[in-house]
Formats: sequence, C-alpha cells, structure tokens
Amino acid sequence: MHRVKAIEDRVNLYHSAWQAKAKPREIKEQNMRAVRRMPDAIRNDPYRCVPDTGWIEIHDYPVTDEGQQSRDHHFMNMYHESGDAIAMLENFRQPAKEGKPPYYASDAVLDQWMRVMKSERITDLPKRFPANLYRNHVKNPATVAAINELLGSEDHVKVSPDSEAWDLIKNTPNVKSTMNIVKDYNTINDARQLGQYNLVEMSIYDGSALKFVFAEAEGGASQ
Repeated sequence: MHRVKAIEDRVNLYHSAWQAKAKPREIKEQNMRAVRRMPDAIRNDPYRCVPDTGWIEIHDYPVTDEGQQSRDHHFMNMYHESGDAIAMLENFRQPAKEGKPPYYASDAVLDQWMRVMKSERITDLPKRFPANLYRNHVKNPATVAAINELLGSEDHVKVSPDSEAWDLIKNTPNVKSTMNIVKDYNTINDARQLGQYNLVEMSIYDGSALKFVFAEAEGGASQ
C-alpha cells in the first residue's frame, strides 16, 4: 500500500496546487465545462469508436512553488463520462529553470479523472482503465520525430507493443508519460485486487496524433 500512498500524496499535492489558484466558483463547479470543439485526435481517428457527446473538459493552471501561475504550467484534458476514454490535449509541467513541482502529468490526469468521476479517494477510481486514450497535437520534438519516421508517406499506422516500431517510439516523452498513467493505475488496482491493464495497440495518424488502446490483461498480469 505504500506505493499507492506515494501516488495519492502526489495527486493530493497537485489538487492543492490547483485549488490554490482556482476561484470559489471554479472549485464548486469542479473546474469543468462543455467541450468547445472536438479535438483533431478524436475527429481524425480512422478507427473511432467514441461518441461526440458525454465529454467533460478540464483546464487547470496550478500555482507553482513560488506561488505564481505560470503560462507554461497547465493541464488541459478531456474525460468521457462513461470512464471509457481520455483525451490529453495540453500537458505542460513547469520548466526546470523555474523549479519542477513534486507531481507529474500522470498525477494531473488522475486528479482530473477523479473529479469527473466524483471519486473521493484515489482508490475510488473506476475499476476499469479507459479503453481509449488520445494524445492530441503532439509537439515534443523527439516524439514528433518518431511519429514522422513511422508514418512515412502513410496517413496512419498501427503499432503493436511487441514490434520494432514500438521500440522506436516507446521511450519518447509523450509515450512514456502516457504509460506512466496506466502504470500508476495498475498499482492502485493491485492494491484493490482488481485487474491489470496492458497496451493492446497504438495508432499514429495525421496531426501528430496518438491513440492508445488498453485492455485488461489475461491472468491479471501487466506488461
């Protein structure tokens, strides 16, 4: 349980940093609002299976260690009310020169997901991990380079987690941060004696978009 507590402590730090800047009205409304425009990663998904309706968008500007709000430090994501899909839109952690906070983008996602699902504690999160997780308009140079190499002249490609293509992209920042989310979720589920979740496949397509598809592992073992 100490690993779960470490995750929960970071999520709580993120939550406090967000609340420190949020106005009372934003806190009351859980800082949620209807999606203004469906992101390209979802609209352009060649294998799309998630609906346009039922999404909740959250845009957080946490206070930094210096008590200020940095324009480079914010987390904007979308969550489907069914719990079956997440779209990561903009996730920028405070630059190192300003002092990185003691939490990560994965903690921001877990906290926002808790707020959408009205979970009081991290162990109250849904028992299933979202089957679909999108990364919209990836901008990290290393990830974009891998995306361009794998796409080549194609409009979209599928990447299996046991392929050479996966080996090329798995250590890029956007992919690593995404896999850290499911890793933390599996730690939480392990403590709850619930299923573990693995990556089934990843799709790469126009607009520097990534789509991760997850499923419960057979026998309860994660990759």
